[in-house]
Amino acid sequence: MKTVFPIRFTLLLTSLVLSLFTINAVADNPTIEWAPFVKKTQVSDDALIAAADLVNRAFLTKQKGFIRRELIRKNSSEYADLIYWETEEDAVNAGNKVNTCAECNAYFTLMDMNSQTTNGFSHYRIIKRWADQ
Repeated sequence: MKTVFPIRFTLLLTSLVLSLFTINAVADNPTIEWAPFVKKTQVSDDALIAAADLVNRAFLTKQKGFIRRELIRKNSSEYADLIYWETEEDAVNAGNKVNTCAECNAYFTLMDMNSQTTNGFSHYRIIKRWADQ
């Protein structure tokens, strides 16, 4: 006996499958925001991390497309924020709102804005990923 699915069910199932492929494609190919900066000499790592945590909780986690953030250090003064977004559009939209965020502005006061390293941010897309076999 042949099973016949109603058209609505078939369309719903097809839509669900396509959505899952789209979600997987976005998750596999996020936009990475690279924001290097120089920390002011009088600012401790603990103070920097505390301010970064406030930015994360009060601003970033509330932005559309935010995936995760990493604060990385090159040496005792050079750092970078790596922020992962679903799309570049999500990253740009969040960047357009950053100046209205009190926690973000407090975080920026911990940075040496006169340094050449602290010169804004860039967006990158992962084009190939390798994993440990």
